[in-house]
Amino acid sequence: MKILVVSDTHGDLGNLERVLRILGSRLDLLLHLGDGARDPDRLPRSSERSIPCLQVKGNMDSDPHLPPSRVTRAGGHLLYLSHGHAALASGSPLPMILAAREAGASACLFGHTHVPHKSYSEGLLVLNPGSLSRPRNGWGPSFALLTVPEVGDGRIEATHYEIRDNPDGPAFRVFDP
Repeated sequence: MKILVVSDTHGDLGNLERVLRILGSRLDLLLHLGDGARDPDRLPRSSERSIPCLQVKGNMDSDPHLPPSRVTRAGGHLLYLSHGHAALASGSPLPMILAAREAGASACLFGHTHVPHKSYSEGLLVLNPGSLSRPRNGWGPSFALLTVPEVGDGRIEATHYEIRDNPDGPAFRVFDP
């Protein structure tokens, strides 16, 4: 299962549209981790945009129907999704990590910082895709792709990509934050 993970688009649809145009046919799910969580709903309808999308509410999102966090099943794994602003106010992702563990999740996915991050905490994938529209700390616009095994005994693989503009159009550069 291939999952696109994005965050912090803040109403700027350009890079989200580019990523979906290039990768959309290969994706099974889109996860938006807040601050622009409804941006995928604003994209023109196309075959690339027909993939299912799950969102969580960020501190800049006003939709009261969006949950602040959620757990979803993807293949043989549970994923914990949060924007992260409440937990990160403590200065650490630990509250989210504990919530993800309590839920039995294999991954803790969050946004808010606009800075890509990937680590493992006792086997739990802890990932921030960065921001597609307002990157920070020297990174370019970024997103992550997850490859999730259909059965629960395989490890979730996560890869970060930075969008680079080339004369022939956008290119995706793999990087390890």
